[in-house]
Amino acid sequence: MTTFECGHQKTEDNTYTYPTGNRKGQILCRQCRGDAVRRYFEANKEKRRESSRKYREKDPARHAFNSTRHIAKKMGHVPPNEEEYKKAFAVIRRGEGVCALCGYSVMKRLHVDHDHATGRVRGILCGRCNHRLIPWAESLLGGVTAIQTYLDGDQRAMSEDLYPWHHKP
Repeated sequence: MTTFECGHQKTEDNTYTYPTGNRKGQILCRQCRGDAVRRYFEANKEKRRESSRKYREKDPARHAFNSTRHIAKKMGHVPPNEEEYKKAFAVIRRGEGVCALCGYSVMKRLHVDHDHATGRVRGILCGRCNHRLIPWAESLLGGVTAIQTYLDGDQRAMSEDLYPWHHKP
């Protein structure tokens, strides 16, 4: 049986698989590799912060998009398919990073609204509209009209004056 440089035996369970599917060229077992990565990150906090800051400044739209995907995955939400996310990201890239319902800027915290049955992305929403979509539809006559228009895909026909509780930046 072969062993890693750390002394642990190579098995299927303790060998890291790279995203490409490759398992070759590893000198540490999964546990020791994780420990080494944690030690490196702990010892290089400032270097990592600087690198993250440069990344955010270089491409804020991509950062917002990736953060949103990460949060959704962490919360256990099943993200729409990759193609639909690419379409949503294209909307953000064109500078249309505003809520499809109320027009509020959503560049800091995107909510990619999608049909859970089909995975089709309907649009980009701010947090307020995303969390209030169903209650509005059930309780507000004007909201029902605007939301139905949005769900049907005609976002241009909606009126901002239906949502007075939003502050414009």
